[in-house]
Amino acid sequence: MSALQCIKKGSLTASFFLFCAFSAVVEAVDKGTETVAALQFQANRLNLASDPVWLAFLHNQKGRSYISDDNFFLSGLVDNPHVELMATIENLFAPDSKVAIRCRYPARYLWLSAKLNLKQPDTSACHEFEQFKAKVPFDDLSLVYASENISSPASMMGHVFLRSSGLNDKRDEVSHAISYFTEIDSLNIVKLFYETVVVGKPGYFVVSPYNDPLIHYTKTEQRNIWEYQLKASDFDKALIQAHIWELRNVGIDYFFDKNNCATVTLFLVSIANPRLQTFENKSWTPLDVVKAADHEEMIGDVITVPAYKWMVRTLQEMQRKVPQDDRIETLLARSASSYRYSKGVISRDEWLDEQDKTEGAKRYVLDVGAYRTPTKRPQESQVRISLQPEQSRIKVGYLPASHGIEDDNRNYFGDTEVKLFETAIAYDYESSKVELDKFVLYSMKSLLPYDPVTRPFSGQVRVAYEEQIAPEGSLEHGFNLVAGGGYTVALGADVSFFALLNGGYKQLEKAGWNIEPQIGLIVSEVFDMKTVLSSSYYRYGNGREQGLLKLAQNVYMRQNSSFHLTLEQAISGETREKRLEFTFKYLF
Repeated sequence: MSALQCIKKGSLTASFFLFCAFSAVVEAVDKGTETVAALQFQANRLNLASDPVWLAFLHNQKGRSYISDDNFFLSGLVDNPHVELMATIENLFAPDSKVAIRCRYPARYLWLSAKLNLKQPDTSACHEFEQFKAKVPFDDLSLVYASENISSPASMMGHVFLRSSGLNDKRDEVSHAISYFTEIDSLNIVKLFYETVVVGKPGYFVVSPYNDPLIHYTKTEQRNIWEYQLKASDFDKALIQAHIWELRNVGIDYFFDKNNCATVTLFLVSIANPRLQTFENKSWTPLDVVKAADHEEMIGDVITVPAYKWMVRTLQEMQRKVPQDDRIETLLARSASSYRYSKGVISRDEWLDEQDKTEGAKRYVLDVGAYRTPTKRPQESQVRISLQPEQSRIKVGYLPASHGIEDDNRNYFGDTEVKLFETAIAYDYESSKVELDKFVLYSMKSLLPYDPVTRPFSGQVRVAYEEQIAPEGSLEHGFNLVAGGGYTVALGADVSFFALLNGGYKQLEKAGWNIEPQIGLIVSEVFDMKTVLSSSYYRYGNGREQGLLKLAQNVYMRQNSSFHLTLEQAISGETREKRLEFTFKYLF
């Protein structure tokens, strides 16, 4: 039945007309004389504009594309997937379509050909793309997570990227890293906030030999690598490979909270599993992508590539729990010498001598792959509700990314804190007053126990508007800047003591620059509990002195919820002000 015959039967029902139109499409495809209009009709019938894979090609989520480069869109419209689909079909399948367009968008070409039941697309004329496929094979695909470095703004949440591997055109086994990142060229927190949250920074999409980032992370920065093999069909891997080619010259602005290494990698991986885009997530973090892939059972084998620093700390913790174990002692000595050599502390000859002395470590097999596993960490976004009965206040807070000292840090080394854009609103139920209780622009705190090999330095930086001790001893709201450093000592397997010498500025009446030494004790307890006890001393430029005692009891009820009881007492001369707070957190 021809298309013309279908049109002549216009008096028949609409359902019969649709059947005729579809028959015309099939007939046209079979004869190789398909028309753009017919293919567009079929694409609309299949609702391809809303297909998660098509949205992934456009990096579009909730109606908005995270690619702002107009040149990437054939329609010239950034946020209209349907119009872009129609323009793509027209440019790819019109009788006079240019080979250059097909070579520019091979992923779209491959996917639409499959969805529209067309013959396998031929890209042999796309010489640069074919060379890319030959040089960067996708026989195997892995999701790679590089552990966090909370002292660095560029890596405080870790980094996630893809690893492809296989045989190249010379039959050599090769591996490549596919990574998206931006350059952090300033330590100015306010400037970084403006550039990475408000206006965006230039993002770079790079394909490089895998050995380059592997050495950079594990040797130069002493950060662990976890490789998660992805389960994906050959067709899906070909789509991801082709889409990476499509992104090679595209400008993608980097935004810390909405378009980062995690979101770009998520779009790539969701080509193989569109369900990943159904996750109603907040600001995606690198670890969120790994957890989502694990939730969807996309992960096969897991390989841990430990840095020497990580191995030293792991073996030291094992040694505290199992003292006088010859295996651990020998492996620790061997790892410690390798770490010292990598940092230039000892010469190559000294390192070789140490390796000879610990040659026996080679016969020991110690599985540390499941130790401090990132995927076992709690989720990195939080909502909280708190009650302060003595102040007649209820507080509701939201932390879009990461965790605090009070949270479950058992799968980190030591207790750490990274908070970004934490916000809390307080409601006084006696006066019916609502006010901003807290806004934390950035907070970092690291309490890694000191050891003579890696010599970690504890410290903190905090930039926030929050409640704090006023000079007269009351608790008031104002701008708070704190920075300092010190050391943490492990008193046992589950107890650590820390001491920090901080300084800062408080924007309160009669306040200003001050010094804030702080000491504390952290105890990990049975039944998934942790106690944090701290004492802080404040001395202002005008000579006024104050103190703050704080006791926090934390109970981790489930992977996604916790309960916290906090008791504080502010001391200023003869003035004493107590505060009791009950908090429930939900993590997601």
